[in-house]
Amino acid sequence: MNAESPSVFAVLSLSVAAEPAKIRQPLRPNGQEIRVMQLCSGRFRLATGREHVSCYTKVVPFSDAIKVTSPYIALSYVWGDANDTVPIYLDNRITQVTRNLEAALRSFESHNDAITLWADAICINQADDAEKSHQVRIMAQIYSRAVQVWVWLGPRLAGDKMDETFATIEGVAQGVEDMQREYAALTVAHRPSWGVYFSSHIVEVLTRSFSPNNFDVAGIWALLDKPWFRRVWVLQEGALNDHVFLHVGKLSLARRRLYLAVKLITLIIDRLPWTGLRAVSGGAAHSRGVIVAMNTLDYIEKASNRNNLELTLLGTLVDLGQESYGATDPRDRVFALLGGCSQAKELGLLPDYDKPCADVYTGTATALFRVATTLDLLAACSGPKNCAGLPSWVPNWTATVPLALGKRSAGNSRYCAAGHLSRCRPRLHDDATGRSLLTLSGWQFDTVAHVLAERWGDDLDTIKAYDDGELVEAFIAAVMRFNAEHVTAYNGADRDEAMCCTLIAANDIRSEHVPRGEHPQSKGPEPHTLAALRILAGLDRGPDGLDAVARSDWRFYASGDYLTAMAQVSVNRRLFCTASGYLGLSPKTVVPGDVVSILLGGDAPFVVRPTGEYFEVLGEAYVHGIMYGEFVRTNPEVRDFILC
Repeated sequence: MNAESPSVFAVLSLSVAAEPAKIRQPLRPNGQEIRVMQLCSGRFRLATGREHVSCYTKVVPFSDAIKVTSPYIALSYVWGDANDTVPIYLDNRITQVTRNLEAALRSFESHNDAITLWADAICINQADDAEKSHQVRIMAQIYSRAVQVWVWLGPRLAGDKMDETFATIEGVAQGVEDMQREYAALTVAHRPSWGVYFSSHIVEVLTRSFSPNNFDVAGIWALLDKPWFRRVWVLQEGALNDHVFLHVGKLSLARRRLYLAVKLITLIIDRLPWTGLRAVSGGAAHSRGVIVAMNTLDYIEKASNRNNLELTLLGTLVDLGQESYGATDPRDRVFALLGGCSQAKELGLLPDYDKPCADVYTGTATALFRVATTLDLLAACSGPKNCAGLPSWVPNWTATVPLALGKRSAGNSRYCAAGHLSRCRPRLHDDATGRSLLTLSGWQFDTVAHVLAERWGDDLDTIKAYDDGELVEAFIAAVMRFNAEHVTAYNGADRDEAMCCTLIAANDIRSEHVPRGEHPQSKGPEPHTLAALRILAGLDRGPDGLDAVARSDWRFYASGDYLTAMAQVSVNRRLFCTASGYLGLSPKTVVPGDVVSILLGGDAPFVVRPTGEYFEVLGEAYVHGIMYGEFVRTNPEVRDFILC
């Protein structure tokens, strides 16, 4: 489907001669029906003298056993400010809808034809929790059985260059398709592997069609920064249908082509021959919103990721940190992921808007811990409990938490602090007061003795860090003073290594992910890592004779990877030193007296806080020197930790 006029209008043309009933028809409570809406044509609106767009709803049968009798297009959009509403005609009555939905309907309005649509704000009675629960339970089917899914990213803005942006995306996608055809045309005897062919030809293919003047990378990052990519419901709405089209005004783009273009550009941007391209766009690729958008596109395109509910939930929180997804109703941070995940049905988890938020979160965590063999879910237990009534071991999906210490994937380990064969044995129970408890076995390693007052902050925006050398130097200087002031468990070069590794949780120096059951090993610091830390600390100013701009560029290339890793890991965390002199990085709420524990099934240690006979979970930590089972191999005594 190309830019200006989606051809599906002709396929779904409907007559609007007759007007449906004026009263919105209720749905039967068994969930075997849905409402759809007919968006009337512009010709109809003009003929009736109506200023606003006009829609009519009707109820149609909807179940696995019934073929969809009214083909419809499902809309995916951001609600926007619920108080910022404008009028439309709905079933011959003036009805208020959010400004963003009205803008979408007005843009999709065809001059001659009515279109059958499904939009949640109109087709679900939002004031009826019972109906909403039923409809949300079948929402995965609603999107998967739609003729198409239209994503509304927003209207065109005055002076924008979205035409150029869409042309760049289409051109990159077309370049890959051309490569695939050229590759297929090679004789078998002269055909290398696809990976080799791709790597050696992709830059050549792109430079045939593009130059710095028409390769709009900045526009692509701006497109990815649209609010839609940060809405939790899109993980379901955009993933369950193969015919998803993204719209900005009248421009339209297939979801698959956007994904392909973004993945390619991030892979090859450093190899394009145009000077300054990375300096202009490289930092933006790690800016607010774009990180979430890339995660969204990855999730949508990789169906296998949607089978594991725990990994999916973690992917919306700790794998993105402060850039996590948004939802109008906090319960939707869980409900939005249930329909597209096969494991949710096996666990008996269903959307239920009669339940308060704390019960939804606690019930979800309880169901997952009952089948858990690892403590990955506990890594999401960090940050303030914005949802009242949550135990500390239940993730608060509304809170801002530190970014994950390392990216998780199914069956793989980041570290192996509890041993490479460790499996958790969670025990769920209530105390005499009815408080929900989780008991886990493990070891008490040490207590926190000192905490660095300075911290990186709450901002993941690494562009600011690149530009503000003084900010970085001040932080590194504080870290170096902290390392020098306290007795540590490391000596000589090991002391520098510990500081260097702790600031990035060994993210760019450890071995790649290995299957659980095998033993990941730290490779030790790479020379370039220690060099990058010296640059960031201002101890290495670079070659002589560089002007300010050239020196800034040199600094970016020489230390940018380390700075990115440090910013992502250190945000919302604090550096600490234990009583035995071990350096660590933990959630920012850590204070002296907190306990560093290693729990069975956890690949990283956890900081917990004693509260009488129980403990509260503060979150996972990196502690240099115990991340690969070193402490466990000393055969310490196992004890129980009762988490409240």
